[in-house]
Amino acid sequence: MVNINVVKDLDTKKDVLLLGIFSENVDFYKSINPELHSKLEEAIKRKSFSLKKDAYHSFSLNNSVYEKIVVSYLGSKKEFDLERIRRAIYNGIKVAKQNKLKGLTCNVSELCKGLTSDYYLGVAIGETIELSDYDFDNHLSKEKKKAKIGFASILWTGSKDFLKGLKDGKIIGESTCLTRDLVNEPANIVNPEYLENVCKNIAKNNKNVKLRVLNKADLIKKKMGGILAVSNGGGVSPKLIIIEYMGNPKNKDKFALVGKGITFDSGGLNIKPSGYIEDMKIDMGGAGAVIGTLNAVSQLGVKQNIIGVIPTCENMVSGSSYRPGDIIKMYNGMSVEIKNTDAEGRLILADALTFADTDLKANTIVDLATLTGACMVALGYEASGLIGKNKELNTSLLNAGFLSYDRVWELPLFDEFMSQMDNDISDLKNLSSVGNGRMGGAITAGVFLSKFVKDAKWAHIDIAGPAFMEKNRFYVPKYATGAGVRILCYLFLNKK
Repeated sequence: MVNINVVKDLDTKKDVLLLGIFSENVDFYKSINPELHSKLEEAIKRKSFSLKKDAYHSFSLNNSVYEKIVVSYLGSKKEFDLERIRRAIYNGIKVAKQNKLKGLTCNVSELCKGLTSDYYLGVAIGETIELSDYDFDNHLSKEKKKAKIGFASILWTGSKDFLKGLKDGKIIGESTCLTRDLVNEPANIVNPEYLENVCKNIAKNNKNVKLRVLNKADLIKKKMGGILAVSNGGGVSPKLIIIEYMGNPKNKDKFALVGKGITFDSGGLNIKPSGYIEDMKIDMGGAGAVIGTLNAVSQLGVKQNIIGVIPTCENMVSGSSYRPGDIIKMYNGMSVEIKNTDAEGRLILADALTFADTDLKANTIVDLATLTGACMVALGYEASGLIGKNKELNTSLLNAGFLSYDRVWELPLFDEFMSQMDNDISDLKNLSSVGNGRMGGAITAGVFLSKFVKDAKWAHIDIAGPAFMEKNRFYVPKYATGAGVRILCYLFLNKK
């Protein structure tokens, strides 16, 4: 975690100075520091500083108190959005870490004052400092640990809304990093019991959070056939974790977040081939996002009742594994024929959705899951897939996604799709037969889930693409990204 403080003058005790410039005023520093301006002018002429989106220039000045000066291009004021300042902050932290320098001070917040709300400006800066300083080095020896900046001083002379936003953004960033750690850790560490213990710690640290857990015996008693079937082949017992934050106990409305918690997905008897199985520790990314979000909202003091529901188990291969062709009975009483044991996430989510809808009587349910490769094919790593019938909920999630840049894109739920998971020897099947299950696979998975929500407003977010990256993208790191946490936190910020 980074120690962040707000200053009225640039901090001369930090190693790195981060400055911003807009296209409207490239000569901004000419009268303030002629030597700095000359360096920038020379770099622009040499084209080592391109004045293109997200570009930055790093250099040193003679007799400067700073080891490095980073000037980040913020583009046009007319086109300004929060993502510009996030990437500018990242640029400064990147240079600091590359040069193993401690501490950063910056003026970009002051420069952007008035271009957006002070509060959200603070949120964006606070979260990005934490997100940019993150590295997963838990298993590296001491000499191989990554450099951290440790301290950041932010120049600000405006309203207190910015200070509140900065504090809230730091909480969101830290919670996103918690999710990153959960998803990055290998499956021999993160299992259902591990997730339960993380939730216990969140509950322990917040009086408004309660935890209860349904273990295997409870799941058998409740006849949660989806979770039980998927977990049959694994060596660890399944759980349904319910972590409940009561931010407005006088209000009976409940917002449930359901997260897929497959702590390792071998594919079951339809086993995944090499090249696909190696990273399947990430198949609890939805559960990780729910845990990170509950960790955040409990500290943010959101005035809403938010309940995390996490079905968690392994999908493994053994003599007791469930089989293609099996017919299982779900918690809501519907029968499902197993067409493919690697379409397991929808089975455990289905039982959890029914639980959130009927037992918890949630008014709104959003589920998150690394659910389908089809969604990755459709949207790549740029956005998560969004499916749901409630236009108001979908619009709220789309807007929260664009504001946070933890983006979603809506996929259609046309009437023509709604029968594609129906079956002739059972109520449903777990894989569409249209195009051998390949046609509209992300959508038909959503169709399956929709059958298990009767009363609540519901949306499904498929985070399969953005949850785990092949390479670094600004403050979004290689490997686990924490996808899902920031969009949900931004959704709930207006409930503070």
